[in-house]
Amino acid sequence: MISNLCRKLISRRLLIFLLTLTLIIPKIPVYAETPDFVLESVTVSSPSIDKGTTFRTTFTVKNISAENMTEVYMKISSTSFSVKDKGTTFKVADEIKAGIGQVVSLELICNDTQSNNIPITISYKDSSNVDKTVNDQILVTLVTAAATGTPSEITTSKYQPGFAMASSDVPTLEAGATNQLNLKIKNISNYTAKKVEIVPQLPAELEGKVSFNANTFTPQNIDINGNTDKSFVLSATVLDQNLTGNFPMTYSVSYANAYGDPFNIKLTGYLKITPIKKTTGVLVTSVVTTPESVVKEGPLKLTFKVNSKLKYNTSVTYTLEGLNDPNFIYQGQSYSQKILLVASGNNTVSFNYLIKKEATSGNYPYKLKISYIDNENNTIMSTNEYVLNLGGNTTSKGLLDIENMSVPSSGVAGETPFKATFDLVNKGDGTLENIVVKFDGNAEIWSQTQGIIQIKKLVPGERKTIGYTLMGSKQTTSKNVPVTFNITYDAAEGESVNEKTFDTNSGVLILGSKNEQTAPKMLITKFITSPNTIKPGDTFDLDFSIKNTNDEKNVKNVKMIISSVDGTTQKTNLIPVGQSDSLYIAQLQKGGVSNQSVKVMIPNDFNASVCDVKVDLTFEDQDGNKYQDQEVMHLPVQKKLELTTSDVRIGKVLDNSYSLELDFYNTGKGILKNLMVDLESEYVSTNSNYFVGDFQMGKMDIYSVNITGEIPNTITGNIVFSYEDNLGVKVEKKVPFDLSYSKPEPTSDELIAMANSQEDPKNKNINPLLIIFGAALIVIAVFLFRKFKMRKEG
Repeated sequence: MISNLCRKLISRRLLIFLLTLTLIIPKIPVYAETPDFVLESVTVSSPSIDKGTTFRTTFTVKNISAENMTEVYMKISSTSFSVKDKGTTFKVADEIKAGIGQVVSLELICNDTQSNNIPITISYKDSSNVDKTVNDQILVTLVTAAATGTPSEITTSKYQPGFAMASSDVPTLEAGATNQLNLKIKNISNYTAKKVEIVPQLPAELEGKVSFNANTFTPQNIDINGNTDKSFVLSATVLDQNLTGNFPMTYSVSYANAYGDPFNIKLTGYLKITPIKKTTGVLVTSVVTTPESVVKEGPLKLTFKVNSKLKYNTSVTYTLEGLNDPNFIYQGQSYSQKILLVASGNNTVSFNYLIKKEATSGNYPYKLKISYIDNENNTIMSTNEYVLNLGGNTTSKGLLDIENMSVPSSGVAGETPFKATFDLVNKGDGTLENIVVKFDGNAEIWSQTQGIIQIKKLVPGERKTIGYTLMGSKQTTSKNVPVTFNITYDAAEGESVNEKTFDTNSGVLILGSKNEQTAPKMLITKFITSPNTIKPGDTFDLDFSIKNTNDEKNVKNVKMIISSVDGTTQKTNLIPVGQSDSLYIAQLQKGGVSNQSVKVMIPNDFNASVCDVKVDLTFEDQDGNKYQDQEVMHLPVQKKLELTTSDVRIGKVLDNSYSLELDFYNTGKGILKNLMVDLESEYVSTNSNYFVGDFQMGKMDIYSVNITGEIPNTITGNIVFSYEDNLGVKVEKKVPFDLSYSKPEPTSDELIAMANSQEDPKNKNINPLLIIFGAALIVIAVFLFRKFKMRKEG
């Protein structure tokens, strides 16, 4: 008891002591987390800063934590100040150890005098690889507003993302076919690019020979972060079946920065067209979308123009797939149309929709499938893929346009002046004023003339030629260097005048050493296989043409080694038959072509859709210089597909119907795509068409069809399977059946029942349950009567 009393006294006194401490000790602020980095030794080169002033600030980023920090980046998040010759985000160091500082020196430009605060964000990874950030700031002294007048508007167009080609592979199309064009670009800046769209532009030599089945690549209106690449695709048709070679291409890239400032650049590349690999007789020559700019709450008409390369008449079925969004209301009875196509003739096929206002803006892929029976009774099928772009309710067009951009096309040597010119054209209805063209140089390319050109105004339709004298730095290897001009102007929009800004981009090849300029290059210009369809385990001939693309030098001692090795298993996928894997050319003249042929086989267990065949080349030029090169051929391979079935059997038999059944299995090495099963017979059936879809390897299923009517003694017909292989070729398999059926003889009980029903027809309608029920009542009545009688007598 004394112990409990002591504990209570101690607790009360301790509580009074703690309360007293809270009253006499001053309050100390407590922070959730001490920052890992601080800025120290900050200096600014200019004592007072005005709009347009370029100044330098130097400071130390010190790690005051007890652990090492890695991947340290810095971001200047200010509209009043921008970093010269750098993006808003840049790397400070790969690692800053505990207690160590990293000196940072930045050259900044004052865009306006609205704020003297330069906010800085430091991002990094701690020792546990966790992403963290620290916010700090640098304060500078600004010239007062009284001395400078009204503060200027913030210029955000300086934060411009830039792009370059990211893939060294040349996009390839097949002559006479619809292909998927793949393109990869990289944002080479530190700024995020918003609403990126890519529009292909054909050279004059491909006009009318190649058509793109959409206006832009997909995806559209996407964001690409700084120093990140992205892949785009577009469906294209090569209309000329005899067209082959490499052709220059231009890709117009439109986008905006994080502030909404619009930009447009031009990227250049090449397009490779290879010979046709398979015979196609019906080609879509064009697709017309009405209206041209598709908007919500309006009609849509898709018109396909088709040309026949066939020498005979045939009926062609056109099927439209996709556009199955509930807000796209189809106005026809069927998505398939069957039309007679005469030899060397043309068809026009149209599909009509009504788009509801609830539809979502964006890209909608769709397909036009074409099928017909050729003169050898083969079913020929092809698929053309397109993308429909659905916009909002209005479209707009820019006012100031760029035309006749000109830079040296053949390349220039380093530190050699060259001209870059283009025309500014006012394509609007009003006068454009305060036009400023600016070229910002860098270490690789700079202007020898003034960097800024000002034009007071351009009236509608007026054109002004802009010219710069530029120079590139010396390069050890030839390199494409981007040339970017920034244009700003004032345009009247209603009662207000708004500043517009955009970029126009080009590029120039800065040449390296002379040896590199004239180095020979070997190129496979075409290749074909015989037979056209390659199957694993079958021998085929691979014929290809190799060209010396150099116009100045002959080559000699050309040795080619042909191979295809699986990158994972290191297994050989191409086996020469009757010869080695090496080919030899003694000499090849400048611009000359050599035709080669090799008999090869793909192993029986090959299970891919495409076999990549590499040709490694070693050769010498006429001066004895040795070179190495490599070319790749992509061979489509038909997978070994096999559909195994049981015999057709009779299922359930009723008085007025019966069923037929069959088991089927995928015992091959590939997927049976779009598998369909149907009954081919003279009988009336219900739901005979069974769509399985993509039938995976090793799977089993049962086909059952119900036939109306009494079962006959003999049942004949076919169960028809149709599917597509991995190359998109339709395959059909028929399982015939010829079944006999005999009605079973009646049993003795059935005969007796039949006889009874004939002898006593008057009782045939008496329900047996009534008889049983009556007998039961009689038994119960007798029992109750006897019991009552016994009780009375007792």
